[in-house]
Amino acid sequence: KVCDVVHARLEGLDGLVAHFSASWFPCGGRKDFLPVRFEPPRDGVRWTAEHVVGHLQPRRSC
Repeated sequence: KVCDVVHARLEGLDGLVAHFSASWFPCGGRKDFLPVRFEPPRDGVRWTAEHVVGHLQPRRSC
């Protein structure tokens, strides 16, 4: 086994949101499978709003 530490290609919330906001996901037409971010961050006590990040890839007809 090899353990290797490398720099992350994407770092921080802003970088992740920017990356996934421009991404398209083939989720079978279901928005509930898209990535989300929470505002304010979840702590298990307070209610947080869920913001969808990314886009559904259009379904292709056969």
